[in-house]
Formats: sequence, structure tokens, C-alpha cells
Amino acid sequence: MPKNGFTTKDLTVLQEVMTFEMLMHKKCTAYASQAIDSSLRQIMSAHADSHKKRFDTLFAYLGQQ
Repeated sequence: MPKNGFTTKDLTVLQEVMTFEMLMHKKCTAYASQAIDSSLRQIMSAHADSHKKRFDTLFAYLGQQ
């Protein structure tokens, strides 16, 4: 096993998850900006924020390795 503890497969999976989180952040942000209903806009913005937070957490974790 590599000294950082990640196999190539682990890194591939992490890359896919990070790509998904960033894509969902972008989609939720776009949907929020197009929403007419303010409660829907708030919900989509909250979802966008949670996807961005997960992305940032994974990115920070990988940066520590």
C-alpha cells in the first residue's frame, strides 16, 4: 500500500465523488438562481452549500495526506 494510505482505486473513487459534489453544487446553484419561489430558492441554496462543503472537506483532507 502507498505511504499515503490510498490505493489507485481509492483515489479514483475519491476523484469521482469530488467531481459529483462539484457538479451538484453547480446544478443546485443554477436551480436556485432560476427559482421563482423563495422557499425553493433557499432549499436549493442550502443543498448547494452542503455539496460545496463536502467537496471542500474532501479537498482539505487530501491536501493533508
